[in-house]
Amino acid sequence: MKTLITGQVSLILCCIFYLLWWRAAFYPGVTVSRVTGRVGALLYITAALGIFGLILSIIGINHIEVERDIISGPGVLIGGVIAYIVLLLGSRFLLHRQVTTELFLIVGWSVLMILAVGKAYSAAALSHGAFAGMLILIAAAAVMSLIFYLAYYNVEPMKGFIFGMIPLITEALSMLIFVVMLLKGVKG
Repeated sequence: MKTLITGQVSLILCCIFYLLWWRAAFYPGVTVSRVTGRVGALLYITAALGIFGLILSIIGINHIEVERDIISGPGVLIGGVIAYIVLLLGSRFLLHRQVTTELFLIVGWSVLMILAVGKAYSAAALSHGAFAGMLILIAAAAVMSLIFYLAYYNVEPMKGFIFGMIPLITEALSMLIFVVMLLKGVKG
């Protein structure tokens, strides 16, 4: 469980650095290189924390011993791929929205969190209520993220700038709540 917690903390830090990079790189009216200098350094720290957090979260999920998983890992992965394809095609061809990396990140984060919460519940690290609450929280964060993602190009720059931060905030808060729940349940 400690590896999963460390991975989640790294992903929370990734969101914080992503917010810092977003602020520096996308503030309306400011023109900077997004990949060099101090702004670029924020991007590379964000990426390193994200990759590290993803790897540790996956290792943590896979190394938690349970008699029976409450959630099917392959089922969630297949569902995530289908959801991504439907959202990609729908946003591109029905809504005529430019598809960006954030769509992949929102769906990927949702899949990772469902797997993590399911494994923690299967290992009795979460109560039934905490498990249900986390699934609702993950769904709410994902839906909010998708709404703001889809609206981003249809609003004025300052509103779009704010819309771009909301998914990072909702997802970081969701992971923070999950980590706190795990820490309350983890003994030693």
